[in-house]
This record gives sequence, structure tokens and C-alpha cells, in this order.
Amino acid sequence: MPLQISQFSEPVRAILAGIHRQPFPLVQTKPDEDASGTLEGRSAADLFPSSRYPQEALSGLFLRLNHWEKSHQLSQELNTAEGSYWHGIAHRLEPDYGNAGYWFRRTGQHPIFPQLLAAAGDALGAQPTSWSLGQQWDPFLFNRWCEEAIRGRDEAKLAAATAIQQAEWELLFEWCGARV
Repeated sequence: MPLQISQFSEPVRAILAGIHRQPFPLVQTKPDEDASGTLEGRSAADLFPSSRYPQEALSGLFLRLNHWEKSHQLSQELNTAEGSYWHGIAHRLEPDYGNAGYWFRRTGQHPIFPQLLAAAGDALGAQPTSWSLGQQWDPFLFNRWCEEAIRGRDEAKLAAATAIQQAEWELLFEWCGARV
């Protein structure tokens, strides 16, 4: 299910409209300074009013805008499953897969996992690879897949991992930052 941009505040909608169709790369890239300028001087509570986890949503938004340091610093201070999840994604992008695994262990089972499993199945159907899913979402398996795709430079695996990571970001971001 695509990200429901209308569920966010106007400043966040403006940022999402600019990045929505861009793939979320599997490794860190140059920060998006233009989009992140909209965030200057705004609190997480202002950007994500009536959301479950405004600080966590801000960490995810920084990560999507390739502001790794800002996202990492924020998620490191959050004692929630969502903060750990963003922290794990940040380390996967670094790439530091072992450290990412540590944070995914701290995340535990997350409510977005069933939807993410379905999205991953769709991505694997669109980009056939030798990868196969189990009955439950496994963030450690996906961590290994990302490493394998990047090291092997296999186009189908890179495309599948990028699509899965995009779905993961959208689901977790919506879980944290959409109005409830």
C-alpha cells in the first residue's frame, strides 16, 4: 500500500511530495539539503501532531533525506522499538550489518512486519531472485540480503532489496508519524 501523504502535516507533505517517487538507496548518499531546510526550527511535535511517535518519525524522515548523522543521533536517544528500528536501518545503510543486527534484536517483533512481509513478496515477484521469504518477516534475513545485493552487484537483487527497503521505510514512517 503506498504511503498516504495526506496523513501528515503540511511541511511533511511538502517534503514527501518531493521525494516520494525517488527510491530509498541501500547505502548512504549525499544529504538532501533542499528538503531538509523545511525542517529547520521545527519540533517533532509540530511536524507530526497527533502521531504515535513524533521523535521517531523525525528520525525516519532525516534518514530518508540522507541525513544519517541527524537520524542516528536522534534514534540513539530513543528507548522505543521504533527508535531501535530506525537505528538498525541507519546502520544497515552505513553499511555496518552487525551493528544493524544488534538494533533489530532490540526492535523485536514489530506491528508493521505482516504488511512488510506482503510488500516483500510483491517485490520479489516483480524482481525474481534466489531469495525466498518465510512465514514471518525476518529483519536479519533482509539485512543479509542487502549485504548480498550490494556486494554481488546483482541488478535483480539490488532492485528487489531497494523496493523492500522503500516499503519498509514507508510502513515504519507511517506507523510513527501519521495522525492517529
